[in-house]
Amino acid sequence: MKRIICGVGGSGKNTVLFQGAPRAMAMGNQEVEVSSEAPSTRMYLGWAAAAVDGSTNDYVAEIQEFNFKLSPGEVRFLRVEVAPGSASPMHRTPHINEYLVAISGELTMHTEDGMSVKFAAGDMLVQLAGWHSWRNDGDEPFVMAGVAIGVETDEDVAFGVQLADDDTEHGG
Repeated sequence: MKRIICGVGGSGKNTVLFQGAPRAMAMGNQEVEVSSEAPSTRMYLGWAAAAVDGSTNDYVAEIQEFNFKLSPGEVRFLRVEVAPGSASPMHRTPHINEYLVAISGELTMHTEDGMSVKFAAGDMLVQLAGWHSWRNDGDEPFVMAGVAIGVETDEDVAFGVQLADDDTEHGG
Protein backbone atom coordinates (compact mmCIF):
# COMPACT_ATOMS: atom_id res chain seq x y z
CA MET A 1 0.00 0.00 0.00
CA LYS A 2 1.26 3.47 -0.83
CA ARG A 3 -0.02 7.00 -1.04
CA ILE A 4 0.52 9.03 -4.16
CA ILE A 5 0.07 12.80 -4.15
CA CYS A 6 -0.17 14.61 -7.49
CA GLY A 7 -0.43 18.35 -7.95
CA VAL A 8 0.88 21.33 -9.84
CA GLY A 9 4.61 21.62 -9.16
CA GLY A 10 7.14 24.41 -9.58
CA SER A 11 7.08 24.03 -13.40
CA GLY A 12 3.36 24.82 -13.45
CA LYS A 13 2.58 21.28 -14.62
CA ASN A 14 0.86 18.42 -12.82
CA THR A 15 3.44 16.07 -11.31
CA VAL A 16 3.89 13.43 -8.63
CA LEU A 17 4.64 15.42 -5.48
CA PHE A 18 4.95 12.40 -3.18
CA GLN A 19 4.97 8.63 -3.53
CA GLY A 20 5.56 6.33 -0.58
CA ALA A 21 4.05 4.59 2.41
CA PRO A 22 1.05 6.21 4.10
CA ARG A 23 1.50 7.31 7.69
CA ALA A 24 0.06 4.85 10.21
CA MET A 25 -1.78 6.74 12.95
CA ALA A 26 -3.03 5.97 16.44
CA MET A 27 -5.94 7.81 18.01
CA GLY A 28 -4.78 10.39 20.52
CA ASN A 29 -7.61 9.47 22.88
CA GLN A 30 -6.81 6.07 24.36
CA GLU A 31 -10.39 5.82 25.72
CA VAL A 32 -11.63 5.38 22.16
CA GLU A 33 -9.69 2.14 21.66
CA VAL A 34 -12.00 -0.55 20.35
CA SER A 35 -12.43 -4.08 21.68
CA SER A 36 -10.53 -7.11 20.35
CA GLU A 37 -7.55 -9.24 21.29
CA ALA A 38 -5.36 -8.32 18.30
CA PRO A 39 -4.78 -4.75 17.14
CA SER A 40 -8.35 -4.01 16.17
CA THR A 41 -8.24 -0.89 14.07
CA ARG A 42 -5.47 0.45 11.91
CA MET A 43 -5.74 3.94 10.51
CA TYR A 44 -3.58 5.34 7.72
CA LEU A 45 -3.42 9.02 6.84
CA GLY A 46 -3.24 9.71 3.11
CA TRP A 47 -3.65 13.49 3.16
CA ALA A 48 -4.06 16.32 5.62
CA ALA A 49 -4.84 19.90 4.68
CA ALA A 50 -5.73 23.00 6.65
CA ALA A 51 -8.55 23.84 4.24
CA VAL A 52 -10.45 22.64 1.20
CA ASP A 53 -8.51 24.60 -1.40
CA GLY A 54 -5.93 24.12 -4.15
CA SER A 55 -2.92 24.09 -1.83
CA THR A 56 -0.31 21.35 -2.27
CA ASN A 57 0.75 21.77 1.37
CA ASP A 58 0.30 18.27 2.82
CA TYR A 59 1.04 18.42 6.53
CA VAL A 60 0.71 14.71 7.36
CA ALA A 61 4.22 14.62 8.88
CA GLU A 62 3.39 17.53 11.21
CA ILE A 63 0.48 15.74 12.93
CA GLN A 64 1.73 14.44 16.28
CA GLU A 65 -1.36 12.52 17.38
CA PHE A 66 -4.40 11.78 15.33
CA ASN A 67 -7.79 13.06 16.44
CA PHE A 68 -11.08 14.20 14.96
CA LYS A 69 -11.15 17.69 16.48
CA LEU A 70 -10.69 19.44 13.15
CA SER A 71 -11.13 23.14 12.47
CA PRO A 72 -13.87 24.08 9.99
CA GLY A 73 -12.69 23.16 6.48
CA GLU A 74 -9.72 21.12 7.72
CA VAL A 75 -9.42 17.82 5.82
CA ARG A 76 -8.18 14.27 6.47
CA PHE A 77 -8.12 11.49 3.86
CA LEU A 78 -8.00 8.11 5.60
CA ARG A 79 -7.83 4.38 5.09
CA VAL A 80 -9.21 2.38 8.03
CA GLU A 81 -8.89 -1.36 8.63
CA VAL A 82 -11.12 -3.02 11.25
CA ALA A 83 -10.27 -6.55 12.43
CA PRO A 84 -12.93 -9.28 12.68
CA GLY A 85 -14.68 -9.16 16.05
CA SER A 86 -13.81 -5.51 16.67
CA ALA A 87 -16.45 -3.09 17.91
CA SER A 88 -16.58 0.55 18.90
CA PRO A 89 -18.44 2.04 21.84
CA MET A 90 -21.39 4.33 21.10
CA HIS A 91 -19.80 7.67 20.19
CA ARG A 92 -20.13 10.79 18.08
CA THR A 93 -17.71 13.08 16.28
CA PRO A 94 -19.27 16.58 16.46
CA HIS A 95 -16.28 18.38 14.86
CA ILE A 96 -16.43 16.51 11.52
CA ASN A 97 -18.56 15.11 8.74
CA GLU A 98 -17.29 11.81 7.32
CA TYR A 99 -17.67 10.61 3.73
CA LEU A 100 -16.77 6.91 3.54
CA VAL A 101 -16.50 4.12 0.93
CA ALA A 102 -16.27 0.45 1.93
CA ILE A 103 -13.48 -1.34 0.05
CA SER A 104 -13.74 -4.88 1.42
CA GLY A 105 -15.46 -6.84 4.18
CA GLU A 106 -18.61 -5.80 6.03
CA LEU A 107 -19.31 -3.65 9.06
CA THR A 108 -22.59 -3.17 10.93
CA MET A 109 -23.29 0.46 11.82
CA HIS A 110 -25.69 1.13 14.72
CA THR A 111 -27.44 4.48 15.17
CA GLU A 112 -28.77 6.21 18.26
CA ASP A 113 -32.39 5.32 17.49
CA GLY A 114 -31.61 1.57 17.49
CA MET A 115 -31.45 1.08 13.74
CA SER A 116 -28.56 -0.80 12.15
CA VAL A 117 -27.28 -1.05 8.61
CA LYS A 118 -24.72 -3.27 6.88
CA PHE A 119 -21.87 -1.31 5.29
CA ALA A 120 -20.18 -3.56 2.69
CA ALA A 121 -17.73 -3.33 -0.23
CA GLY A 122 -18.85 -0.70 -2.72
CA ASP A 123 -21.25 1.03 -0.30
CA MET A 124 -20.96 4.72 0.57
CA LEU A 125 -21.79 6.07 4.02
CA VAL A 126 -22.06 9.68 5.16
CA GLN A 127 -21.82 10.24 8.93
CA LEU A 128 -22.99 13.70 10.00
CA ALA A 129 -21.80 13.97 13.62
CA GLY A 130 -24.57 11.78 15.15
CA TRP A 131 -24.31 9.05 17.78
CA HIS A 132 -23.24 5.71 16.31
CA SER A 133 -21.24 2.55 16.92
CA TRP A 134 -19.96 -0.20 14.66
CA ARG A 135 -18.97 -3.86 14.76
CA ASN A 136 -17.18 -6.23 12.38
CA ASP A 137 -19.00 -9.56 12.80
CA GLY A 138 -17.35 -11.01 9.69
CA ASP A 139 -14.41 -13.37 9.25
CA GLU A 140 -12.28 -10.89 7.32
CA PRO A 141 -10.99 -7.38 7.99
CA PHE A 142 -13.27 -4.54 6.99
CA VAL A 143 -11.47 -1.86 4.95
CA MET A 144 -12.81 1.58 4.13
CA ALA A 145 -11.45 4.87 2.83
CA GLY A 146 -12.90 8.26 3.42
CA VAL A 147 -12.62 11.96 3.91
CA ALA A 148 -13.26 13.76 7.21
CA ILE A 149 -13.94 17.49 6.96
CA GLY A 150 -14.08 19.84 9.94
CA VAL A 151 -17.41 21.61 10.50
CA GLU A 152 -18.55 24.67 12.45
CA THR A 153 -19.56 23.80 16.00
CA ASP A 154 -19.79 25.55 19.38
CA GLU A 155 -18.85 22.28 21.09
CA ASP A 156 -15.43 21.56 22.53
CA VAL A 157 -15.02 17.78 22.67
CA ALA A 158 -11.58 16.40 23.57
CA PHE A 159 -9.95 14.66 20.58
CA GLY A 160 -13.20 15.31 18.66
CA VAL A 161 -14.78 12.06 19.89
CA GLN A 162 -17.44 11.94 22.60
CA LEU A 163 -18.25 8.55 24.15
CA ALA A 164 -21.67 7.69 25.56
CA ASP A 165 -21.68 7.55 29.37
CA ASP A 166 -22.80 3.90 29.40
CA ASP A 167 -23.77 1.08 27.04
CA THR A 168 -27.46 2.03 26.98
CA GLU A 169 -27.14 5.78 26.47
CA HIS A 170 -27.89 6.88 22.90
CA GLY A 171 -29.00 3.41 21.76
CA GLY A 172 -25.75 1.58 22.57
